Amino acid sequence: MADMNKQALLDHLAQFKIPNEGVIFSGLGIDVHVQINAENVRLIFSGDLRAVEKVSKCQSDIKEHLSSFVDTKNLQFIFSGQTKPKQKQSTTGNTPQKLSLPFVKNIIAVASGKGGVGKSTVAVNLACALKDTRHRVGLLDLDIYGPSVPTMLGIQQEPEKEGNKVIPISYSGMATLSIGYLIPADKAVIWRGPLIQKMVYQFLMETKWPELDYLILDTPPGTGDVHLSLAQIVPLSGVLVVTTPQKLSLIDAEKSIAMYETLKIPVLGLVENMANVQCPKCDHSFQIFDEGGGVSLSHKKQVPLLASLPINSIIRESGDAGTPFYVKNQKSLASQKVGDIAKYIEKVFQKN
Repeated sequence: MADMNKQALLDHLAQFKIPNEGVIFSGLGIDVHVQINAENVRLIFSGDLRAVEKVSKCQSDIKEHLSSFVDTKNLQFIFSGQTKPKQKQSTTGNTPQKLSLPFVKNIIAVASGKGGVGKSTVAVNLACALKDTRHRVGLLDLDIYGPSVPTMLGIQQEPEKEGNKVIPISYSGMATLSIGYLIPADKAVIWRGPLIQKMVYQFLMETKWPELDYLILDTPPGTGDVHLSLAQIVPLSGVLVVTTPQKLSLIDAEKSIAMYETLKIPVLGLVENMANVQCPKCDHSFQIFDEGGGVSLSHKKQVPLLASLPINSIIRESGDAGTPFYVKNQKSLASQKVGDIAKYIEKVFQKN
């Protein structure tokens, strides 16, 4: 498939007519990024949420339209909708109104169905990688039950206030905020849903965030109150799901993907962590959490596998020492893979 003419494919897609409407695709204002590899062709649709949702309902028709260019069995779609300024909330409805966050262009949640898979490690290092490409980046730690960002960034101070707003703490020019900055590490957080939603609101609306290209959200594991609150009130641009190769983790990661799909939030990709271990003496690599799990889940859910990250002492030591491994050594294999994820995200949102 590597020799496929991308422009010819896009030109043909532009002529697709939305069923029962007569509107052609080129008139919807949707950007399309094409990824081609040896196994499949992936189309990433990004633009206004309503237009993207309209296209997402026509997947089978689009595949039929493109069947002369590509085997539809190998054709994958990703939809990334961006919300417009919100209308006033209906006084008769109970659905919370999404927040208006004009200071940030793209909000990306990093999630996992299970704890202990390295979600925070991915979120922190991805934020550093995006900042390294000269983007304005913020990192918000919403893992209220086990905030890891303060340790991973080596930050042990409370943020200052300006009036009624909290000022994010800067890490090498990256705006950061965590519940761990506000609550002592040895104190447990015991909150129910309404308090969690209020915290999400305060962290976003009562914080003096600078202008941002990306705001990375480190979310708690699972599919609970924080995720529902995020989906209800935050205009998420998409989500990355982190898993390990083992079956127990994959089961919960699949649930996480299904939840976000149900909530109509684009799943941008899957990150497989702790994929292998490399012997420091002979460079031989082996798997301790099974292998092929990320690829299998990627195929099953038609979500791209963006990277398979290794497990090694450097990653652990850098997290404990307060220096993300991407900052410590950008030439390492793990750093290069995280850099690839950052480049992928750039391509998805480059025209937004």
